[in-house]
Amino acid sequence: MDVESIRLDPELAHETMVLLKCQLESTKKVIKELRAELAAAKEAVVVQPPEACATFFLKCLFDSTCTPNQDDLELREYATRSAVTTPSTIAEIHKAMDQAVKEKAAPVKDSYQHQVRVMSPEVHGVVVSELVATIPLVLLPGPLPETCPTLESSGPPLRPMARAGPAEEAKALESRQKHLVFVPRTKTTDDAAPVEMTKQQATKKIIEDVKEFFAVRNLDEAEVYFLAFPFAYHSKLVDHLTMRAVESKEADVQLQPLRPRRGEGTLFRCAFDEGLASIAEIIDDIAVGVPRALKYFAMVVKSVSLDDDRRTRLASKALDSEELLALLS
Repeated sequence: MDVESIRLDPELAHETMVLLKCQLESTKKVIKELRAELAAAKEAVVVQPPEACATFFLKCLFDSTCTPNQDDLELREYATRSAVTTPSTIAEIHKAMDQAVKEKAAPVKDSYQHQVRVMSPEVHGVVVSELVATIPLVLLPGPLPETCPTLESSGPPLRPMARAGPAEEAKALESRQKHLVFVPRTKTTDDAAPVEMTKQQATKKIIEDVKEFFAVRNLDEAEVYFLAFPFAYHSKLVDHLTMRAVESKEADVQLQPLRPRRGEGTLFRCAFDEGLASIAEIIDDIAVGVPRALKYFAMVVKSVSLDDDRRTRLASKALDSEELLALLS
């Protein structure tokens, strides 16, 4: 909005004039309110008479104990409840330091003396050996052991003080810590059916078996693992074994945990195809963190001895199928 447009348009000029009048009225109202507040503030201010100011000035001028910078406590002659004495000479300072050291060492000395009294063989006038002699000792019949248990032994004592009941013995056996012993397990027969288990139980057992296999490094164990699971979980076991081998070192891949040792049935081949296919779909993502993952995966697949058709279908699952197929050929 400029002056030229206002001059040419009468209606616009009228509206502008009305707007300016409203702003002027509001400004006058604000000025009036401010003047009223200023007048009220002036009335509220209490002006000290000149005589009081002159009296205070003369008192501060002729009284050496009163200065304008002194606070109210000094003017009221404030005194502490107890007099504080400070050392004034070097000898008094050394004496005060020695006294502070003695006061600090007193609690430590009292604590040490209390500990000595507790550890002494005589407590409240009664010898500890006499107290021990009064405790009845119950022994079991039978020959004495040739050797006594030492403090270093981690097993239970050879001679218990009292015979425990069957319930207590069972509870003691259950409370013992279970240790994982890596020993070859007995192979199951062909007629033995795998134990039924839930998905959670199977997953937990698969993780434990994979960890045990790469710790024992026994190829005979791989076949036992497959026979211990139902056919529905064979592909999951293949998946975990392959993933562990691909993410490990080349020595773990050369173990060939997936090499079949029995005649490959239809279900056995389907489990291998499904388990390897799940790894082939994500092998490119694994190769980002493990540069040799593609090479290790090809070594695992070669150990299974797949035919050309199955290798081609498996390589097609990967993002870089041509490179994987070249490694498998």
